[in-house]
Amino acid sequence: MQLMELIQRSGLSCTVGLAAANTVSDMEILEITDDSRRAGPGVLYCATRNGRKYIEQAAAAGSILLLSPSMNAPANASALRVASPDRAMAHLAAALNGHPSKEMCVVAVTGTNGKTTTTHMLYHLWKKAGLPCALVGTLGLRYFDGEVEVSRETGFTTPRSYELQAILRELLDRGIRHVTIEASSEALSLGRLEALSISGVLFTGLGRDHLDHHKTLASYMRAKRHLFFLAVRASAFFSVYAEDEALHSLRRFAERPCIASRLALPGNTSSSFSLLSAIEFESEITARQPVPTGFNRINAALARFAFERTAGRFASASRTEPHVNGLDLADFSGVPGRMQRLSVSDAIDAFVDYAHSPDSLERVLVEARSIGYNTIIVVFGCGGDRDPGKRPLMGEIAARLADLTIVTDDNPRTEAAASIRAQILTGVAERAGDMLRPALEIGNRSEAIKAALAHARQISVESPARRIAVIVAGKGHETYQIIGREKTHFSDVEEIEQEIVRANRSA
Repeated sequence: MQLMELIQRSGLSCTVGLAAANTVSDMEILEITDDSRRAGPGVLYCATRNGRKYIEQAAAAGSILLLSPSMNAPANASALRVASPDRAMAHLAAALNGHPSKEMCVVAVTGTNGKTTTTHMLYHLWKKAGLPCALVGTLGLRYFDGEVEVSRETGFTTPRSYELQAILRELLDRGIRHVTIEASSEALSLGRLEALSISGVLFTGLGRDHLDHHKTLASYMRAKRHLFFLAVRASAFFSVYAEDEALHSLRRFAERPCIASRLALPGNTSSSFSLLSAIEFESEITARQPVPTGFNRINAALARFAFERTAGRFASASRTEPHVNGLDLADFSGVPGRMQRLSVSDAIDAFVDYAHSPDSLERVLVEARSIGYNTIIVVFGCGGDRDPGKRPLMGEIAARLADLTIVTDDNPRTEAAASIRAQILTGVAERAGDMLRPALEIGNRSEAIKAALAHARQISVESPARRIAVIVAGKGHETYQIIGREKTHFSDVEEIEQEIVRANRSA
């Protein structure tokens, strides 16, 4: 597509330097990127927050540059100027791919916790109804074209805007019109979802996370809230589960002219659910699932709400008439690393969960107790080069809610692992005098998991009637550990499975 046509189709207002106007107006644009390794002739290089440091390299490779007014263009470089290269890149990528989302039903899911599970539940319902569908999120891209299911990695919870638009174009060309996307706060702040025609938004709630990127909780909330501006602009439906401050921030959107809205008011899990209609709360879809915890019932209620709003869209374009009534999550296989249950013995279950924030860790521990486990052992750490403020908070939560806390390493990255553990243990120490519950520090994550399972087996021998949950939190689906700058293979699930086999052989 010629550059000037691309700009026109994107709806952007931009400035072309006089020196470049005659040379670039008819230039064919084959690709849009902010990755300097892909720069070259026919490539529009966007100086985004991530790409601005490589402007010189992109210009030397022969790319046209998309800059902000304050950026200096290298000598002899052809450059366009826009107010925000990050957001402009999304509009240009949508135009280059023919605005695929305008012909699709796109449901975006945001919130601190529950995005991955909710998108998988919605995808499961669409697929079960016979609808070609797809999901894009933390675990990559998965799509069902009506006959075959395909999965592949994308590298991001929410891919970069040009990657996302290319994915949507591919899906539409395959006849897939129902898509659910995890909308991360970082992606929203970087403008990756601009130009996306959104049919619906689901908000799972707000906790503390990603402050290494956003710096403050208020900034984090603003990023999440931006998705609702996009929803209102597109007259999309939205459904919200939110606690006090988040709900207050979002309440005014319910008064906008949207197709539908549902606000669950502040309070604990039971009172929040009581404000949902009886048909939603009592529906089998919220209770009949592998791990019917309170937060998974919230996820299920949100997914069901979106499913009912979207299943009939584009029905005439589907190969089969969608089956909508009576669908539930009884055969939902769950999500890898999201309260993933592994049976250790009749009395002991291990759970692998991605909980890596104070809010998510607290939810997992509270819900494990609520579904009948008498003894809870938790193994967790905190990632390095990330928000250090949450570390003592998570330590305090673990010490308060678990019967045994084992502090170990997560992905220390370039920080000293022992220092991270020490910060977590300051929170554990705050509760130690009151709760008198034990805590262990075992840096080696494999050894920490083995120790947790050994303690569980010992408790089971001493108290056969007790149900014991060993919760390994923080890494979830990840199959690696990052120590320094080295990434090595490591899987919590594999470690537990290997220890189960070893213990069974020794029995």
